[in-house]
Amino acid sequence: MFAEGSYWQERIAVTGEKARLEALIPRPARFSPDGSERAAEFVISPRATKQEQREVVPVPEHILAAGDHHGSTYFQHERFRDLVLAGIGKPEVTVGDGYWSVLVGEAAEQSARTGMAVDLRGKGP
Repeated sequence: MFAEGSYWQERIAVTGEKARLEALIPRPARFSPDGSERAAEFVISPRATKQEQREVVPVPEHILAAGDHHGSTYFQHERFRDLVLAGIGKPEVTVGDGYWSVLVGEAAEQSARTGMAVDLRGKGP
């Protein structure tokens, strides 16, 4: 969050036995030094081949303009609208998800202040 100065505003990586997967989301164009939009990328780095594979993820301009996080807010709001108005789909997050979000945020703050790890085992709803 709030990494507007970095090349990739959001970077999510999952590393497993066979590969590392990364979703790379650029900052919004309004935070870009030249005001231009860049494409998101998905990267697969298989351990076996050691050959990184990059895929550009195009997002239509009207969706980029509808919200930050490279259009993901648009898709989230669209699904929420469909759920509320037409009963299509199911909630993507639960009260438990919200609880864990707050718990992890508080633990991160505590860890940053104290320099110590915070044990969350047994803290679930």
